[in-house]
Amino acid sequence: MLPISMALLPAARADCVDGRPISVGHRGAGNTAAGNPYPENTIPSLVAAGEQGATMVEFDVQLSADGIPVLMHDALVDATTDGMGCVSELTLDELRLLDAGVGSPMEGMGVQIPTLEEVLEAIELDVNVELKAGGDGCPEPTHAQFATAVLDVLAADPTPRLQTISSFELGLLEEVRAQDGGIYIGFLVVTAFSSMAAADAGFDALNLTDGGVDEAAVTTVREAGLELNVWTVNDPTRMAELFALDVDSIITNEIAMLEMVRAEQCPGEGDTGSTGEAGSTSEVGDETAAPGGTGDEGSASGSTSSEESSGTTGAPLEGQEEEGCACRAGSSSRWRTSPWFLGLLAVGWRRRRGS
Repeated sequence: MLPISMALLPAARADCVDGRPISVGHRGAGNTAAGNPYPENTIPSLVAAGEQGATMVEFDVQLSADGIPVLMHDALVDATTDGMGCVSELTLDELRLLDAGVGSPMEGMGVQIPTLEEVLEAIELDVNVELKAGGDGCPEPTHAQFATAVLDVLAADPTPRLQTISSFELGLLEEVRAQDGGIYIGFLVVTAFSSMAAADAGFDALNLTDGGVDEAAVTTVREAGLELNVWTVNDPTRMAELFALDVDSIITNEIAMLEMVRAEQCPGEGDTGSTGEAGSTSEVGDETAAPGGTGDEGSASGSTSSEESSGTTGAPLEGQEEEGCACRAGSSSRWRTSPWFLGLLAVGWRRRRGS
């Protein structure tokens, strides 16, 4: 039985309704690894995530030396390309010369670092854009510069989709909110104690590490009026527990596994398909779907990162980073065509920057 405080809260927004918890592909179809067919934060990986059942993709964005939002997790290009140096010190033309498939089976196949604009052109999935603010001694753009560059690209996006921005940097997210009062914002954190800070800043969600999620945390987040998005979960037993806790989204490297858990936890919801790449669909719970990427934020199939550890239920390491999601509304095809959603679109629910 849930605690009394939870019983007094409004009905949970997950509860297998409208495709919730939303399935979010982590860096696309998972971290770069020898066992993952797709290199992280690349267009092939993002497309594959939709084919595996995700209705939203999470990816990391930084600014190039010439101010172009590009996809890259680390401040340095060293780990996932054949180059060296800071993203923020390389121009887009210089970044284009690098092999973004390094460390994956697609190494040497011409995979490039994509721009945010190219990603929005390549997929129809909802997007969670995590803003990465430097590190490793690399130069950082100002908050205003970073927010403007990303919001300008999102504002020009012609596809009707849910756009969300997330970051660990409170000040950066506050700048995003100052520039755009309507875009969905998720504050990436490791404990639910940050709920009031997120609410006071006018954000929409707390994007909480899996190790910090229990019934008490859910109560804290809901009482703050926020949605709860959880990263990064690859264990099916834990996925089922999060369904029971009615979280709003689950970020995972194991997309197909999450959809199989959904089929078990949400009988009758298995006909909810994902939009995938333009023109493609994938049935939720389809046992024939390709396996998702392996590993977790900063690690894959046992590999580790200096920043992050695995996305199991254990507490994160100090300084650990992860990805967020935005889930104000589900992203299933049924949700996209529901009368209330179409009505919201008609009155401008998807507020754009400057509106």
